[in-house]
Amino acid sequence: ETPGVTLFLQLPRTFDALHALDEMWATAKDLAVELNADILDRNRQPLSAQKQQNMRDEVLEYMRQIALQEKVSEYR
Repeated sequence: ETPGVTLFLQLPRTFDALHALDEMWATAKDLAVELNADILDRNRQPLSAQKQQNMRDEVLEYMRQIALQEKVSEYR
């Protein structure tokens, strides 16, 4: 059990998902400062730069999939 606040991000289809991710991280950092807290990942480990990059890569893949779906829809 880890007491704290959990932030979730529902990736938008019509908005820059990377911007949304950056905004979530900024909010998490602000909360951590105000609450004198740590930012942890989904495994309750400190959120490292490598884990942030992995999340960014996941969002980029999501955006690629959305763009691909939109192109396929255009051809139908």
